Amino acid sequence: MELRSAPSGPLAFTARVLDGRITATDLSRAEAEALAAAWSRCDPRLTAADAVAAEDRHGSLARRPQQGWASFHEELVYTATSRAIASGRGELLMFHAAALADPVTGRAIALVAESGTGKTTATRTLGRSFAYLTDETVAVDAARGIRPFPKPLSILPASGRRPKDQAAPDELGLLPAVDRSVLWRVAVLDRLAGRERAVARRLPLAEALEHLSPQISGLAWLDRGLVRLCSTLHACGGALRLEYGEATQLAELARDLLAAPPADEPGDAWAPLDLSRSETPADPALLQYRRIVPADAVRISTGSTEAVAVLKGEALTVLHGLGPLLWGAASAWRTTEELLETVVAAAGDHPQARELLDAHVADLVGHGLLEASREVD
Repeated sequence: MELRSAPSGPLAFTARVLDGRITATDLSRAEAEALAAAWSRCDPRLTAADAVAAEDRHGSLARRPQQGWASFHEELVYTATSRAIASGRGELLMFHAAALADPVTGRAIALVAESGTGKTTATRTLGRSFAYLTDETVAVDAARGIRPFPKPLSILPASGRRPKDQAAPDELGLLPAVDRSVLWRVAVLDRLAGRERAVARRLPLAEALEHLSPQISGLAWLDRGLVRLCSTLHACGGALRLEYGEATQLAELARDLLAAPPADEPGDAWAPLDLSRSETPADPALLQYRRIVPADAVRISTGSTEAVAVLKGEALTVLHGLGPLLWGAASAWRTTEELLETVVAAAGDHPQARELLDAHVADLVGHGLLEASREVD
């Protein structure tokens, strides 16, 4: 990308990041044009540094002469990702994942993984056959449409030490994004050394939520974020675990997953839970417990087994065993004896019922999901 004019002073670079823009200032011409090439799929623009609009200048990243180029570009990518997440907070379901789409149908697969566990390698491999949407933040709207964020790919150099190099999608030969893509499958990557072929295994919903929630940004900012996530996973046929040895094994599996409709097979049943609680004051003479008001909560049923997933802030806790019973019973202030009566009535008597109850209550208090009416001795 070239400037239409040739200002003599420093230059500025801006690029689109979801519904926002990222700005870098105080660049030489060579630096500005290098960024424009690396970010060519994110609507890059170059201007004179003193001509940057006020809204783009806010939060801009200034090039410091003493900072190495690779370190600066890595910081720019980090800042751009943070800006992208901020722009979609409260509206979009945002996975820390790569997304690639069938270039004909627009059906997309999200590959969820922690940093450093093979996501970028999988993207580089699959992106030569599938449309590259992003390798960092898969932003999904309420209709499961994906907002592309085709940033440069961050690749660890041969030394194995940071800063990472930033490679342009064009440089890597990745296919361009499609006009309209829809989230079709959600998969957790699980690379197993020595595995000879890739397989997809469906994850139980409770396990899927525990895997996915740490890799989702701004879940608590969404209206009923857990409900939104569960609805999205249900529409995608549930979450999958992709077990594979090498990234090249994923191409055929991804093609098969995107060619077929999501499996409409019986799985975990789930339902939103009432988030309200009684505001009647506690009895000051008694030690009582009451649940918090969470960001969201859902009940998950698998056969005769039930779990409750509770979102407190950005932290997800899945309650098993007595947890779901206690969560339901503690919608108002309850003494330990009252909670015990509820548990025994629902689950039957047990010689160690009181000890088990005390352990569960202490665990829920420790996780900040139950509050005590007064300090516990």
